[in-house]
Amino acid sequence: MKPKPHGGGAVALIRKEHLPIVEALVINQLDALLEELCERFAKQTEVVVSAWAKGRAVIAGLS
Repeated sequence: MKPKPHGGGAVALIRKEHLPIVEALVINQLDALLEELCERFAKQTEVVVSAWAKGRAVIAGLS
């Protein structure tokens, strides 16, 4: 008996094409809180994300 294939999971709201926007937001205001960055990101992209998602995107952009 074979296991079922992976069913997918949640789709990332911050896509690779958004990473330059995330990078610019962080660079332009290094002292901004993640919540502030999320608000600015939402205004620019109309994509609402949590601080956790934004933190993962910032880390992904740095690596």
